[in-house]
Amino acid sequence: MRRVIYKAEVIIGDDGKIKVTSYANRMLGSLLYDFNRAIQETRQRLNGEADWKQSYIHFEHDGVKYRQINSTEYCKGCVFLRDVNGRGCQHPHYLDGTKGDCTGRIYIIEKDS
Repeated sequence: MRRVIYKAEVIIGDDGKIKVTSYANRMLGSLLYDFNRAIQETRQRLNGEADWKQSYIHFEHDGVKYRQINSTEYCKGCVFLRDVNGRGCQHPHYLDGTKGDCTGRIYIIEKDS
C-alpha cells in the first residue's frame, strides 16, 4: 500500500464564488490530473458555471455538422480524439477556451437525412 497526500487550496470569495488550486505531487503521476479535473468540474457546478454542460451541443465547422451524444467510456468513439490512448482533443473550439473540459459526451458527425 502506498500513501500519498493530495493538497489543494480552496478560497471562497466575498461573492461566494469558489476557487480551487491543486498542488503538484509527483508521486500521484497522472492521477493528479484526474483529481484536479474532477475538483474543477465540481467547482464549476457549485459556482453555477457548468449549467451549459447539461445541454447537448450541435455545431457546424468547415461545412461538417457535429452533435454530442452520451458515451459510457471517456472520449472513446469521439471524432475529435487524436490518438488511441484517449489523449489530445482536436475539437476546433478546444484551444480557444470556449469548449471547456471534456464532459464525457462524445461528438459524432451528423448525417444528412
